Parts: sequence; C-alpha cells; structure tokens
Amino acid sequence: MPLVGISTEKLKKHLNVSVTKEQLITLIEDIGGDVEGYDEVVLYKCSQCGNIVERLLHEAPPSTCDACGSREEFNEIFKDEVVRIELVPSRPDMYDAPGIARILKGYLGIEKGRINLKISNSDYITYVDETLYEKSSYRPFIHTAIVKNIKMDIQVLKDLMKLQENLHWAIGRNRKRTSIGMYDMDKLSFPIYYKAYNPEELSFAPLAMPERKLSLNEILTTHPKGKMFAHLLKGFKKFPVLTDSTGKILSMPPIINSEETRVSEKTRHLFIDVTGINENDVKYTLNIIIASLKDIGGEIYSSTIKTPEKTFITPLWETETKKLSKDYVNRILGLNLTLDEITELIQKMRFDAYNDKKEDKIVVNIPPYRKDILHPIDIVEDIAIAYGYNNFKGELLPAYTPGKEQKIESFSALISKILTGMEFIEVLNLMLTNKEDHLTKFGLDKEPSVEILNPASQFQSIVRMFLIPGLLSIFKLNRNKDL
Repeated sequence: MPLVGISTEKLKKHLNVSVTKEQLITLIEDIGGDVEGYDEVVLYKCSQCGNIVERLLHEAPPSTCDACGSREEFNEIFKDEVVRIELVPSRPDMYDAPGIARILKGYLGIEKGRINLKISNSDYITYVDETLYEKSSYRPFIHTAIVKNIKMDIQVLKDLMKLQENLHWAIGRNRKRTSIGMYDMDKLSFPIYYKAYNPEELSFAPLAMPERKLSLNEILTTHPKGKMFAHLLKGFKKFPVLTDSTGKILSMPPIINSEETRVSEKTRHLFIDVTGINENDVKYTLNIIIASLKDIGGEIYSSTIKTPEKTFITPLWETETKKLSKDYVNRILGLNLTLDEITELIQKMRFDAYNDKKEDKIVVNIPPYRKDILHPIDIVEDIAIAYGYNNFKGELLPAYTPGKEQKIESFSALISKILTGMEFIEVLNLMLTNKEDHLTKFGLDKEPSVEILNPASQFQSIVRMFLIPGLLSIFKLNRNKDL
C-alpha cells in the first residue's frame, strides 16, 4: 500500500490535545492506521511552473518537474516533520490531517457523533451537455461544490494536492472512475458548462505550461500528465471539458486543469468538481473533500447541476441508516454490553446513534463520507475499535484438541526410512502433471483425468493418476547426472 506523510504539526493542531510522538503513533494504530514512523520532509517549488514537490530529507532534490517536465532548479520552501501512514483503501476519509483528527477526537471522547456540516444554498449552476452521454464521449457524471473563506497557505495547498491524488488512487482507481478538479473561484464566471469536444476543437494552456496553448490531442502527447493518463481517453472521439460562461477553460477531466484557473496560496474561494463514470464514487469523493475543507475552516455552499434529464443540487450530503441489535453486537464481539454502552461506543467513532427501545436496537446514522460501511458488521468493527482491542480478554477454547500425525503418515515415514537405509532413492513428485507426459506417451489417451480449469502452466494441467510416469520423468531429467 502507498504511504502518506501527515504533518505532525497540522495533526496536533486539528486534534488540539497535547500528545507525545509515541502516544500519537499508538492512537493512530488504535483506530486502524498502520504507522511506519516519523520522518522529515522538504518541500520544493519548481522555479519554472510553481509546482510543489515533497521529498524525504535524505533524498536528493527533484531533478525533473513531474508537472511541466522542466529541469530547472527547485527552490526549497521549508522542512516539516511527518508521521508516515500506510493508506487503507477502505478508509479514504483518513487520508489527511483533518480526517485522522476527526476520528481521534471521537476516540478520545473530545467530540461525539457526526461532524456538524452546514451547506448554504447558492445560485451557482453547472450545465451538463448531452454530448457527455454519447457513446463517442466519456465521463457523464459530475458533482460540484463551492468552498469559501479558506485560510490558504503553501502547506494547506500541498495538503489539498496530496488528498486529491490519494483519492484519485483509492476511489478513482488512478483517475479511471473519478477525478477531481479544484479552481480559484475568483477567476471564474458562472454558470459552468460541462461538454464533450472534438480533440482539435479547443486549445488552452494546461497547468504548469502557462506560455503554451495546446489542443486537447497535443496535451495527451506533450504534457507529462497528459502522457501519463492518455490511456483513459483512448478510443473516444470526444473529450470532456469544463468551461465558464466566458469560454475560459477550467479543465480537461480526467487529465489536467488549466493554468488560468490555477489554485495558489492566495486563493480564498474554491470551485470543486468531481467527474467520473460511477455516480456513487463521484458523490463520496466530493463528500470526503468538503468534510476536510470544513474542518480547516471553509464555508461550504451548494451548487446546482442541470443535465438534459434532471436538475439536482450537490453535494449530496445524504445519511444512510442501519440498525443493530444488542445481541448481534455482543455475539460477534463476545462481550456483554448494554444498549447505552454500545450507543456511546458508536458515537465515539463519529456516527450519530440512538436507542430504539421498542425494537431493542440501536439506530445508526452513517456519515456521508464513510464509503466503507456496507453491512452492520462494518459498524461492529468500529465498535471493537472504540472498545479497544487491548481491552479484549483472551480465553481458552472450550475443547482442547491437540493434533497428532495420522497412523498412515507414521507408517509411510517408517517405510521411507527403511528403504532409504537400503540405498533406495526417494523421489517426491508434484501432484499435478500434464496429459502429454502422463498419458499420451504411455498410450493412455483415452483414460479419464481430472483437469485443472486455469492451470498455472501447461505442464501442470491435470492431477496425476500413476507414479511410474513421474519416476520416468525424473530419470529423463537426470540421465546425464552422475548419481
């Protein structure tokens, strides 16, 4: 799994609790994170395009910019200490400092239940053109949001870029299923239009290449990101593009944003889009992003999407509800918890939960950014985390059943010792063989055999039936050996 470096300073700031390095590692591991330890990183800025690159302290500065391909000098911005955590694909809401701090606050009892996210109404509209639904086009689904009054700096900007790329990996499957675009809202004129264009119909200056206007096709063959993700558009006659009301190009999903709408440390208001081929993934990705931006102080506003078939408002901050019985939880965990105790543990894991005493069940409201909760057993896992794995007491199994060697195996081992003592050579053959060596060469083509449907190789396609073919194969392989 990939590793992500989370700034310890940012994490402690969001957590707002004094903890040592050792305590922080223990806490993150308690909630399911796999910590590799601490490290120092250096942030560099490309002198050509302004792209920010992170390197470990002991690594050499980057020689080539992965955004613009420049080999110009990289300027060191600052150093930072990070805790390195292995990314868990099932928990993309824990890919940045706000996400981890959100769970830790619940685990430590600082906060309980879901985060209080207010989404204000707005009149911002994105129009989706019917060309996106043609077979010759691609990527019809889009959800958008507005985030205002962000306290942006170079580190917040870098954290957003890292979250974006990590979500591209986990949910987007390297941008195939979903991709994210973030833009400086002050550089846009609404409404926004999402449409598919012929590859030579438009041209714009892609991110990190402010001096060059490239056609959509040229971006795929010239720009580093274009070449990296060109395979995603292979076979499509039209490519998706976002533009504003003046015709300014925002991006070419899922490849690259435009330089004109670039987000910088001076940006205060963001327009965010998530496009993709699966609407559920698009919805969850946007919810994870706005939850993190809310936690760093951003104000979230809705946006209206108008497609040829329907009009709806995003983000879709929808809550799913599941019910748990006390007996089910206790049976799985081997505990004897009360309804109130189970409810409190669920709330510690940042779910809203309450007791339905008529049904003797706990009603659980799942946060819109928890994509991993598919079944009640997933909530039971979170209850176990909140209870603390170290608090489970070990018990002996009710029946003691020691293993021992079967009589036939003991007898076979004895015979083997006797025969090798009489200067026989013991041969251990594989259980799998092939029809050519095992049957055809012995005139046994018509003998029925057990065939392997997906054999690892053509030489291991059936289960052996006789021992002599295997022995002769050994002779054949060793006929030139002294022994």
